[in-house]
Order: sequence, then C-alpha cells, then structure tokens
Amino acid sequence: MILLGFALFRTGVLAQSSAPAATRSETKPVLSAGATNARLALFQDFVNGQVPVKKAVVYRKISKPDGMIINQDWWCFGYQDNTWYAERLKPATNDPTKLVPLSHDVICGASFTHLWTISDQNIHVAAKPFAAGGTPDRYGATVRNPMQASISLGLPRRLDKLELSDAPIEWDGLRFRTVRYEGLGGNGVGITVTLDGDVTLDANGLPAVARWSETHGYTGGSVFYEYGPDTQGIPTAFVCKYTKEALSYRYEFLSLTLGTNDLSETEGYVPSLFTDLKQERQVTIWTNNQDYSLINGKLVSGARPAHVYGEGPKQTGVIILISLAAVASTILALWYRRSKKER
Repeated sequence: MILLGFALFRTGVLAQSSAPAATRSETKPVLSAGATNARLALFQDFVNGQVPVKKAVVYRKISKPDGMIINQDWWCFGYQDNTWYAERLKPATNDPTKLVPLSHDVICGASFTHLWTISDQNIHVAAKPFAAGGTPDRYGATVRNPMQASISLGLPRRLDKLELSDAPIEWDGLRFRTVRYEGLGGNGVGITVTLDGDVTLDANGLPAVARWSETHGYTGGSVFYEYGPDTQGIPTAFVCKYTKEALSYRYEFLSLTLGTNDLSETEGYVPSLFTDLKQERQVTIWTNNQDYSLINGKLVSGARPAHVYGEGPKQTGVIILISLAAVASTILALWYRRSKKER
C-alpha cells in the first residue's frame, strides 16, 4: 500500500473513549537468540525496532501514588527499517475525545538517508552521518525520544542515538543488558552506564514484569505489562516505576498497526508527506560543518556549526555544493510530484 500523504496524517483523529484494538501483524515471528517462545521472541524483537509499525498512537500518563495526574502526553509514529516519523498530539478543543496535531510543534523523521524536522516556519534536513548534535537532532529529540521509549516498552536504553539499531538491547533468554547515556563528562566524553536486568513470564509465556537494579548511580526500576486477549506478545500498555522516585509512568497503545508502508517512491518518510504545500517555509540543509538555506532557489550559507553539542562526527570535511543541490532538488521534486497529483 502506498503511504497516503499530508491529508491522512494531519487530519486523522482517534476517539480515546473507544480506541480501536491494537492490530497485530500476521507475520510469524522469528525467534530471537535465546528466546524460549514465540511471544517472548516478538517482544524482544519489538524493543529492538525489528518489528515494523505502520502507525501507532500512544498515550502517556505520569501520576503520583495517590492517582493525581502530573502530566499527560499523546503522540503517533510510524517505524520501519531505516525510516520513521513521529508527531505529538493533543485532545481537540471542541471534542476532547479526538486527537489532533499539537499546535506550534515539530514533526520529526528520517528518510533512508536524511534526518529532518518540520515546524510552522522551517524545514531542517541533515544527512544521517552528520546529523548527531545538529538542529534536526536537537529539536526532534522531544518527539523522537517518546517514540523510542514506546518501542523500548519501558526498558532503559540510549536515547541519544538516532537509530534503535545503534542502541540495541542484548538478550540472553530472559536476561537483558542495555546501555544508558548519561550526558557529557567534564572532559567532553560521553558517559554511559551498562544495566543488567531480567524478565519474568506469566502463565501464558508473556513478559509480565521486567526489572533492573541500580548501577553506578542510575536508578533501578521495574516495568509491568498489560495485554489484550488476542496478543501475540506486544503489550497494550505498560507502567514504569523507579526506585528513586514515587511517580509512575503509564504508556498505552491507543492503536497499534504492525507492518510496512510502501515508501520506495519517496525513499522513506520524507517532509513532503507531512508538509502543507501551500504554506511557505524556510528550508535549511545541514552539512558536516555548515548549514545552507534554500532562499529564492539559491543555497545561502548560514556559516554556523552543525554540531553544537553532544556526540557526533568531528566538524571536518569538504562541503560539496553539488550534493547540497541534489538534496534540495530531491525535496522540491517530491513536493512538485505530490502537488501535481493533488491537482
């Protein structure tokens, strides 16, 4: 199925009070290394981004032990091999049972080759090898991190990596090992903590709870899983609790459709699938050491470093304007192709 564009993603709504049941893939799961059953294997593959998601809508509630809600968030995302998108949502003002895109926020995503963000005024694009620490990475993190937390099913992992494949959770039967990124040290080197944990299965062979202990100052925690009657191994909701705080974090898949979208014509999720073509925006293309804006059909240098902080490639290399022009031409060609189809 060819992925529908802007109209589908920007106008689609979901009734919270009667959310459709999570839709599961019919593909038979392949056992992960050390997995003891197919349901556990699907669970393990899902947390490592190996199970493609056509579209998911997620609700997160942060609450105190007495039930008082501290914060609520909603977001949707799609994820498949080497490409994804994520967008935050909110209840509609005139109908709180429906979800609409969060106003004045960013949509972030990645095509097969580029990381990108869209806001009301701007589109930022960066080649994946040079994206870490740049504007698309930093501004997109507020949307990308919840998506990654959803796919991780509450298990801790590095959220500074742009792809889940760069931050795998290692499995050995019911035991797992994962790495958390704790920020930069005084010497500018990233600090990581390795965590070991285990999963306990219920009578149906489904992961019921995951636990890990405090390690080198990083808090220990537990994740409790809930399942629907027709589950193949992916929970419909999960609750995260941490030893150093009283708050609980509950994630619920309001909808979950597994499988892939045909993105061969666009080379993955690209801005043209989400952008209102009638709205003018400044397009900024980030290179390994400078950004270029597409202004009146010309590439204009911003003369600002792409890597502001965090880990990533050193700011070296030659700027190849032909490559920049090719990126700009690709974006414009996709917009033109889509606008032509709409006419």
